[in-house]
This record gives sequence, C-alpha cells and structure tokens, in this order.
Amino acid sequence: MRKGREIVHLPVVNPATGETLGQAVDLVVDPGQGKITALLIQPPGGTEKARLPLGEVELTGDMVRAPGGLPPGKEPETDSPAQVCISQLTGLPVVTRSGKKLGQIGDLVFNSQAGEITGLEVSDGLVQDLLTGRVELPWPDVLSWEMETVIVADHWHDAWRR
Repeated sequence: MRKGREIVHLPVVNPATGETLGQAVDLVVDPGQGKITALLIQPPGGTEKARLPLGEVELTGDMVRAPGGLPPGKEPETDSPAQVCISQLTGLPVVTRSGKKLGQIGDLVFNSQAGEITGLEVSDGLVQDLLTGRVELPWPDVLSWEMETVIVADHWHDAWRR
C-alpha cells in the first residue's frame, strides 16, 4: 500500500533509456470508483503537465517508471466530480453521518498496482498528529464524497480514542 504523498515529487524515468521525463506533481482520483486513475507529470522546463494513466507506469520506491514515455498534449481538465486531483482533496473536512467533525483529509492510501483506494488518512491538526498520529479509515466506511466534504460511518465518532 502507498500513500499519495509518497508519489508526488518522485522523478519519472523511461527505464529503457534512463532519461528523466519529469516529476510526478499530482495524482488524479476518481472517488466514485474509489481509484487513482492517473499521475500528472511536470516535464523538465515544461509549463503544461502530462497525464499518465496509472496502468502505464510502475511505482517503485524511489521513482515512477514510464516505459512508454510521456503522452503528447495538454493535461485534461480534472475539475469534474468524477476526476479530481489529490491536491484538491487534501484538507477537505471529514464528518460522520450524524455530523461530528473528525478532521480533514490528510492523504489517501491505495494499492499501487490496481490504483484501488483502500483507506482515507484523517488528520485532526498538527498537535493531534504528533500526539496520537493520524487515523486511517477503511475506504468502505466512506459513505459520501462531495467536493466540499467527506461523510463517513458514525462508528468513527470517537476515532482518536481507539
């Protein structure tokens, strides 16, 4: 399992040539499907980002391997509810169905091969993170995902006391 923040800023390399193609700058998420669908890549010296489908890359510990290189063209829009960037999700409030605020999205946990989201990392601020750590909620407990809030099952109302 990987976290989104582990991927962002990794170099993207063509393994056949050893050429550095750019740097991973964001992940594209489809919350409805519960999947990471693509990476956004910033080529060196480029202003437009390239979008690489997750199935066309290999995520290793210290790099993103892109055997097919970068696709030409401008990055597609990702501001629809079906496809958003992880950078847009970080900091969204997380509340229980009954309305108790748990904190905000700190990160997503996902299977790096299939892109399936397995969990949601919730932060309740820096002090709480340092004292007790972040809470990882299983993806099936995410009941609703909207552009302004995430609603989770009520049994997480005392998440930091577990």
